[in-house]
Amino acid sequence: MIDFDERLRAYRIARAEMDRHHAVEPAPDDNGDYDSRTNELSDVHTAAMNALLLTPAKFQHEIAQKLRIIVAEEIHDGWHLATPILALVSEDADRLLKMVRT
Repeated sequence: MIDFDERLRAYRIARAEMDRHHAVEPAPDDNGDYDSRTNELSDVHTAAMNALLLTPAKFQHEIAQKLRIIVAEEIHDGWHLATPILALVSEDADRLLKMVRT
C-alpha cells in the first residue's frame, strides 16, 4: 500500500512541475504544444492531489498537511471531490483525537 509520505512526495513533484511549466511563457509559434503540456501536467497534478487527500491520515501532521493543500488549492470552493475529501479529513481528526484521549 502506498503511504501518505509517498503520495505527498508525488503531489509536491506534480505541483512543482506545473509551477515550472507556468513560469515560462508559450512561444509565439507554439502550435498548441504549451496548452497540451498544460493539460498533461494538470491531469498528473490533479490525480496526485486527489490520491493524497483521499488517503487516511495516521498522524496529526498529515491532517495539517491536507488542510494546507485544501486551502492552497481551493478544494473547499467547488472542487468535485470536496465532499469526500473534507469528510475524510473530519474522520481523520476524529480518529486521531480518540487515539490521543485514550
